[in-house]
Amino acid sequence: MMVVLAGCLTFFFYSRAVDFATALPKYSGRIHDALSSVRSQSKKIEEGTRSVMGSPPGGKQPIPVEVQEAPGLSRAASAGGGVLGEVLLAISFVPFLVYFMLTWKDHAHAATVRLFPQEHRQTAFRTVGKISTMIRSFIAGNIFVGFLNSIVSSIVFWLLGVPYFYFVGTISGFVSLVPYLGIFLALLPPLAGGI
Repeated sequence: MMVVLAGCLTFFFYSRAVDFATALPKYSGRIHDALSSVRSQSKKIEEGTRSVMGSPPGGKQPIPVEVQEAPGLSRAASAGGGVLGEVLLAISFVPFLVYFMLTWKDHAHAATVRLFPQEHRQTAFRTVGKISTMIRSFIAGNIFVGFLNSIVSSIVFWLLGVPYFYFVGTISGFVSLVPYLGIFLALLPPLAGGI
């Protein structure tokens, strides 16, 4: 039953993800148009400021200078793939980090305990074990709170009629866990969807 449920959920979210990906250029075009109007207004203000300021003393015109970033491997990769390529590249490192953290867990634990003098190693071993248990509980609690936030946010966004409420709710629910900035960052996806 769980395999069938997972298959149905995968199919449902995959079809919604495809719909979201096809509609994304339309929304990004709208946002780009809004930003271009803001840029044109700021350019008009800049030109107005230049005309008010007048020419520099002595009648000399300033020499335009163009600053270019040095070409590099990361610049070439980001220019080719854009933001999506950078996000996928960053996400692709997560399985490797998790693998190495899990395989070197015992080694890191033993190396930490060996930092202490011989007479305190038993206490250090118990303390490090308690710290790892607390960290594990903290992470599990945050994941639970993230899922709960996602479900509640998705329901609220669905009732408000926000398009793609399931993605916006999930992103908003988990982003709200970021310390200090989470509340503000969690507001960005529904505002963008509402606009």
